[in-house]
Amino acid sequence: MTIQPKHLDQADRIRQAHDDRNVSIRSRAELTPEAKTALLAKNYLAAKESMAALQQTAGADTSEQRTKAERSAFGTNGLPGDPATVAVSYRDAMDRAATLTTSADATALLARADRAGDEPLARAVAGHAHDASTSPLGRMDPGWSGVVDSYTASRPAAARAVDTLRALQPGATNSTRSMFAFVLPKPSELGSTPDYQMAALAASAP
Repeated sequence: MTIQPKHLDQADRIRQAHDDRNVSIRSRAELTPEAKTALLAKNYLAAKESMAALQQTAGADTSEQRTKAERSAFGTNGLPGDPATVAVSYRDAMDRAATLTTSADATALLARADRAGDEPLARAVAGHAHDASTSPLGRMDPGWSGVVDSYTASRPAAARAVDTLRALQPGATNSTRSMFAFVLPKPSELGSTPDYQMAALAASAP
């Protein structure tokens, strides 16, 4: 999953707040070692819960953004005519595009659609090409991406949406920060203590 910068920043803040509270707990001279361990466990479980919620939100936000971009790039928005008729034409076009097995055939069909002014077919072919270009087998054929590029060359709004889709592809961001975005280091005092034992520790925290 590609992680948006705002979610990376939120994850960093959760980690930093967790670390800051740990420092505060460790500095409390009035606490016994057992009490400190219990508070560390309570702090860790709370931060872990926050991180899990953020990860779920990040996934949902990315999925929603991808759906909106796909509709903007390849959907029926903005097509003239009766919506019901447009929907039928587009479904037929998608069925036709789904039979394409090579990028060369897709290139040829897109060219014919453009010449005929058949925008539903052009969008269906481009959408099929985009899906193919992101599949494990399709990635081996750069022609699929070429079909999408040909489609967006004369459609600026679609080009922006496709840029968004490509940025959201898994692996588009391979930074260490993204790879470990939702990892929360466990305090050393807790060692290999499993979560169910930490819950008991947390419950005993002063």
